[in-house]
Amino acid sequence: MGVKQEAISTASASALRWEKTYPGLASTAQEVRSDVQAILGPCPDLVADDVILVASELAANAIRHSQSGQADGTYTVGVLHCFESEKIPYVWIQVEDQGSPSWDGIMRPEPLHGLALIKYLSAWMGSSERPDGCRTVYARLDYRADGTRLRETGPVPELPPDLISEDITAKAKAP
Repeated sequence: MGVKQEAISTASASALRWEKTYPGLASTAQEVRSDVQAILGPCPDLVADDVILVASELAANAIRHSQSGQADGTYTVGVLHCFESEKIPYVWIQVEDQGSPSWDGIMRPEPLHGLALIKYLSAWMGSSERPDGCRTVYARLDYRADGTRLRETGPVPELPPDLISEDITAKAKAP
C-alpha cells in the first residue's frame, strides 16, 4: 500500500496534538491502540485506557462501515490532549474516514455496539460530513485533575436475558 504513515505531533506546556493516517486494513486497529498509548503524555491510566478503547473503536468503524475499508482506502486518527488548563482536562479523539454513500448521517449507538460504548465513556460525541463525503466521528473524554472521570458513569447497562447463556448467568450469581 502506498500510504504514508508519518505521524504529526505537536506539544505545548498544556496540550498535545497528534494525527496519523493509516491504510484501511483491519490489522491497523492494533497499531492505532499502540500509537495512541505511546503519545498520550501525562494522562491518568483510567482515562488512557478509555481513550485507547475509543480510538480503536472509531478506527474499526471507519474500516468496517466506510469506503476507507476498501482497496487503497485510508483513515486518519487525531488526538488532542489538553492536560493543563484552568478548565477541565480532556482528550478529544476523532477519526476521519472516506465516507459511505449508504450512511444517512445519523449515529445510532445501539446496545452491544461500539458507539454505545463510546457514548457511555465520553462526555459527548458526534460526527460531521464534508461536501466531498468524508466523515469525521469524534468523542471528548473529560477528567478531573486527580485522574478520575469527570462524567460519572453509572453501572454498565445489563445485557438482555436472551443474550446471556445460562452458564454465564450461573457463574455471575455464584458467591
